[in-house]
Amino acid sequence: MLIVPALLDCMQERVAMHHSQNTCTKTPNILFLLIIFLLCIPALAKTQEDSLWHDLGLYGGQIKTIAVDPLSGSMLYAGSYMGGGLFKSFDQGVTWKEIPGFRDTEVYDITFDPNHPETLWVAHNQYIQVSRDDGATWQKFLFAEAESRFCYAVRIDPHDASGDTVYVGTGGPDGRDEWGAVFKTIDGGDHWFKTSLIASYNVLRLSINPSRSGEIWAASSINVGLPQGKIYVTSDSGMSWGSWDIGWYLDDLAIHPVNPSLIFAAGELGLIRKLDGIGKATGWQQLEPQTLCHSLCLIPESPDTLYAALENKIAASIDAGKTWSYYTVAQQFLSLAADPLQSDIVYGGDLNKGVFKSTDGARSFAEINNGIRANQIFSIDSSPAQAPSILAGTLAGVYIRDATMRWNLINDGHAEAVAFHPQNDSIIYAGFPLKIGKSTDRGTTWSYQSISSLSEMHDVSSIAVSSRAPELVVAGIYFYSGKKGRIIKSTDTGETYNLMWETTVPVNTVRIHPVNPLVIFAGTGSFYAPVAPGGLFVSSDGGATWQKTSLQNVIVNSVAISSLDPRIIYAGCGGSDNAYSGIYKSSDGGATWQKTPRGLPHEYAITSLQIDTANMNIVYAASFYGGVYLTVDGGDYWTQIGLSDYLIYDVILQAQPSDIKQIKTAGTVTAPLPVGTIVAGTTSGIYQYAAGDTGTLCGIITSAETGAPIDAAQVSVSCGSSCISSDGYYLMLVPSGTHTIEVQAAGYERADLPGIAVSSGQSVSYDIALHPSDTTCPATALLLGTPYQNYLENLKAFRDRVLRRTSRGKQLISLYYTAGAELVRLLNAHPELRTPCLSVMREIMPAVAASLADKPVSIPASVLNKIETVVS
Repeated sequence: MLIVPALLDCMQERVAMHHSQNTCTKTPNILFLLIIFLLCIPALAKTQEDSLWHDLGLYGGQIKTIAVDPLSGSMLYAGSYMGGGLFKSFDQGVTWKEIPGFRDTEVYDITFDPNHPETLWVAHNQYIQVSRDDGATWQKFLFAEAESRFCYAVRIDPHDASGDTVYVGTGGPDGRDEWGAVFKTIDGGDHWFKTSLIASYNVLRLSINPSRSGEIWAASSINVGLPQGKIYVTSDSGMSWGSWDIGWYLDDLAIHPVNPSLIFAAGELGLIRKLDGIGKATGWQQLEPQTLCHSLCLIPESPDTLYAALENKIAASIDAGKTWSYYTVAQQFLSLAADPLQSDIVYGGDLNKGVFKSTDGARSFAEINNGIRANQIFSIDSSPAQAPSILAGTLAGVYIRDATMRWNLINDGHAEAVAFHPQNDSIIYAGFPLKIGKSTDRGTTWSYQSISSLSEMHDVSSIAVSSRAPELVVAGIYFYSGKKGRIIKSTDTGETYNLMWETTVPVNTVRIHPVNPLVIFAGTGSFYAPVAPGGLFVSSDGGATWQKTSLQNVIVNSVAISSLDPRIIYAGCGGSDNAYSGIYKSSDGGATWQKTPRGLPHEYAITSLQIDTANMNIVYAASFYGGVYLTVDGGDYWTQIGLSDYLIYDVILQAQPSDIKQIKTAGTVTAPLPVGTIVAGTTSGIYQYAAGDTGTLCGIITSAETGAPIDAAQVSVSCGSSCISSDGYYLMLVPSGTHTIEVQAAGYERADLPGIAVSSGQSVSYDIALHPSDTTCPATALLLGTPYQNYLENLKAFRDRVLRRTSRGKQLISLYYTAGAELVRLLNAHPELRTPCLSVMREIMPAVAASLADKPVSIPASVLNKIETVVS
């Protein structure tokens, strides 16, 4: 398996072998370093040390699947929609740990190998992943990606003692909800092939009969809950299939653990049961709970005990579905799982609120979310009080965090926009699908107003309350189709709203001028598919009429106006595909705009901007794919301050203007160092950065050979901060302490500079000269002058955008360049090695390209065999 720790150990061993035996027979072993550099698409590519950020513990999220260790019951896994993706618990759910490599994917299914419980298979997005060591290391398979199929279900054949026979249910090609398939491997994933099934819809669930070898059942439905469904079965391991039309959406499928002819299914109209297995003579019986059922659970220790997750109820049967009892619960469970040894212990994965546990046979459930970082935080706000509270609009509802530092759920509606009243933090506004809510008692009670009479699904994207005229509330609306947006306005503190304006793309943000409440800005554009540009618009008459600003043909997600000088305005732009990106600044109230790209990556989308209330030169920017950025010089240069591998929706600043510290920036200009508390809302929860105990590192990076400034050098420090040089200049915010600076740039040797001390409030200037390194880059020596030299750009991007994002990846880069000069010498001395190395490189370049698209991959067995031949 291509696992970073194992590879590093392997490479270090091979280097030691070479140095101890200085003979030509070991040159292929050294050359293996080059191959591994290209192959090592790390499972940890999206994990970075963010020691500067503190998790505020707003846990939960949508949990689609739960798996329990079939032997002990103490080890659990939970799969989420976005957020951490895959979580593991060693203590029956008391605490959870995020498994690296799954963040911001949708984990649909998890299954243990019944014969080898240390082996776990996971279906998520367009690939399958397996761990054979209790989740320590992982291998990915992308067999479904070629046809753009989503992997929804995975099951291990219990009749194959080796555990190598695995079935996967997928969606249709090109992401369609029709023509789903079942794939199969009989060699643990090295090779995959389709069975004969071409399903009418997605194959969402699989179940293998534990008593009958070769009998596999599949539930097929449209993935959006439309009333269409089929159940398929094969008795010959997928060679031929029979089917039944069900006529409604199917959500789960289960086989009785003792009676092989007793099959259950659940979905839109409740539960159905078949008493004679694959026999076609009879159909399916409708059981008593004739209401939407998301999940079924059969208890291993009590085979006739069956639990069904309904809407805010659990239906329980102790006679295999003949009679039922009902228990009212507060949760809406998408998944259920039972402890294999204790029949009263049942786990549930909620629609939005995380993982819950019952110890009384599903009669009641308690939250066990400590560490489940999957609650998506769409919008946050800070109260105007002396001891500010934090308001969060999330996937699970509206939360408030007060002086007790605890989160309280004050509304369980999905909320993508929240706001405090600027003068009275007892008044709260929140946007929900089809309505906008208001509370005058900090969320104890709520009143609601409809935001549109249209039946098409729509939601509130942004809420702005005027600080000068707090009776004025403006809200932006987006339609789920992505092809319409609206602005509504209230002049009576949110009691009533009127339609002000309608656009052909979503309204993403609204902002009211801090001095003149008649001036309102609106940013538009379709952020998600179908991605489409909009622009920035302004009204000077309270929303009666609207005009285009000069900032057009972009997707505007955020607008920030300085309260110190309202002529200073920033606009954050970009789409979910990084289209139309940029941070733009206007110094004349929005008449003209200038892009401010220095220090920012080439691909990014800005979702939120916040200007410091004490100094308008300090601005924070949330990048959807690239962390939080900061400028201390009015946008001239941006530096990353963490959360680089998180998807970020919103950022706010709880300022402390009474404690401003001065720093020295480029040249002789002085500017205050931010000391407030920064809060970021992400798909993986909410995080806080206290900037008070920090200083800055800045300087110029040049070529030691020519003295010319080096652009786009990656500068990082041991604490996790990083930035990109622009015209040689770099600046980053770091905590006080002693750090090691690491600098890497294409074509130059890496520089490691330890012992750089920075005190709180201090700015340390440190210029760095890099030495050219083409002679130490084996890839350059191998590819330059060949028809494949265009691979170099992708390899450099892979180094900078994938490997450089983790400490393990940085070790790999260091090892690569450390051995680089010798590898180049060996390539030159043994030209016969070039042909097989080029052959391997050609075959793995698609994997490199996939990694650049944030799609970790494994290398096909055929390529691994070729590598083994090269290095043997």
